[in-house]
Amino acid sequence: MHVARGNGVITMEEATTRIEENIERGRRQLLQMVLQTNGSQVPRVCKDFFWTTCKICFYLYKFTNEYDSPKEIVSDAKKIDRKSVV
Repeated sequence: MHVARGNGVITMEEATTRIEENIERGRRQLLQMVLQTNGSQVPRVCKDFFWTTCKICFYLYKFTNEYDSPKEIVSDAKKIDRKSVV
Protein backbone atom coordinates (compact mmCIF):
# COMPACT_ATOMS: atom_id res chain seq x y z
CA MET A 1 0.00 0.00 0.00
CA HIS A 2 2.87 2.35 0.76
CA VAL A 3 4.28 1.73 -2.72
CA ALA A 4 0.89 2.19 -4.39
CA ARG A 5 0.10 5.39 -2.46
CA GLY A 6 3.49 6.80 -3.32
CA ASN A 7 2.78 6.31 -7.04
CA GLY A 8 5.82 4.07 -7.30
CA VAL A 9 8.16 6.78 -5.99
CA ILE A 10 8.94 4.75 -2.89
CA THR A 11 10.84 1.50 -3.26
CA MET A 12 9.67 -1.79 -1.81
CA GLU A 13 12.55 -1.71 0.69
CA GLU A 14 11.57 1.78 1.86
CA ALA A 15 7.95 0.70 2.21
CA THR A 16 9.02 -2.34 4.22
CA THR A 17 11.15 -0.16 6.48
CA ARG A 18 8.27 2.26 7.07
CA ILE A 19 5.89 -0.55 7.91
CA GLU A 20 8.39 -2.11 10.32
CA GLU A 21 8.87 1.30 11.98
CA ASN A 22 5.09 1.67 12.37
CA ILE A 23 4.84 -1.79 13.91
CA GLU A 24 7.70 -1.02 16.31
CA ARG A 25 6.12 2.29 17.30
CA GLY A 26 2.81 0.55 18.03
CA ARG A 27 4.56 -2.18 19.99
CA ARG A 28 6.34 0.40 22.14
CA GLN A 29 3.11 2.29 22.80
CA LEU A 30 1.38 -0.93 23.84
CA LEU A 31 4.30 -1.84 26.10
CA GLN A 32 4.16 1.60 27.74
CA MET A 33 0.44 1.16 28.40
CA VAL A 34 1.00 -2.29 29.88
CA LEU A 35 3.88 -1.16 32.10
CA GLN A 36 2.07 1.92 33.40
CA THR A 37 1.04 1.37 37.02
CA ASN A 38 -0.56 4.64 38.15
CA GLY A 39 -3.69 5.68 36.29
CA SER A 40 -3.46 2.80 33.84
CA GLN A 41 -6.44 2.30 31.55
CA VAL A 42 -5.43 -1.29 30.79
CA PRO A 43 -7.08 -3.86 33.08
CA ARG A 44 -4.83 -6.28 34.98
CA VAL A 45 -6.30 -9.24 33.07
CA CYS A 46 -5.22 -7.67 29.76
CA LYS A 47 -1.74 -6.95 31.11
CA ASP A 48 -1.36 -10.56 32.26
CA PHE A 49 -2.60 -11.82 28.88
CA PHE A 50 -0.11 -9.55 27.10
CA TRP A 51 2.82 -10.86 29.17
CA THR A 52 1.76 -14.48 28.72
CA THR A 53 1.52 -13.95 24.98
CA CYS A 54 4.97 -12.32 24.93
CA LYS A 55 6.48 -15.25 26.81
CA ILE A 56 4.89 -17.78 24.46
CA CYS A 57 6.04 -15.86 21.37
CA PHE A 58 9.56 -15.57 22.75
CA TYR A 59 9.60 -19.28 23.50
CA LEU A 60 8.39 -20.24 20.02
CA TYR A 61 10.62 -17.82 18.09
CA LYS A 62 13.82 -17.90 20.13
CA PHE A 63 15.17 -20.83 18.13
CA THR A 64 17.50 -20.42 15.20
CA ASN A 65 15.29 -22.27 12.75
CA GLU A 66 11.88 -23.82 12.44
CA TYR A 67 13.26 -27.35 12.81
CA ASP A 68 14.67 -26.89 16.32
CA SER A 69 11.47 -25.50 17.80
CA PRO A 70 9.25 -28.63 17.62
CA LYS A 71 12.04 -30.82 19.01
CA GLU A 72 12.63 -28.43 21.91
CA ILE A 73 8.92 -28.10 22.64
CA VAL A 74 8.46 -31.88 22.77
CA SER A 75 11.54 -32.23 24.96
CA ASP A 76 10.32 -29.51 27.34
CA ALA A 77 6.83 -31.03 27.46
CA LYS A 78 8.31 -34.41 28.41
CA LYS A 79 10.34 -32.77 31.18
CA ILE A 80 7.23 -31.08 32.56
CA ASP A 81 5.27 -34.35 32.37
CA ARG A 82 7.98 -36.24 34.24
CA LYS A 83 8.17 -33.57 36.97
CA SER A 84 4.42 -33.66 37.52
CA VAL A 85 4.46 -37.45 37.94
CA VAL A 86 7.24 -37.40 40.53
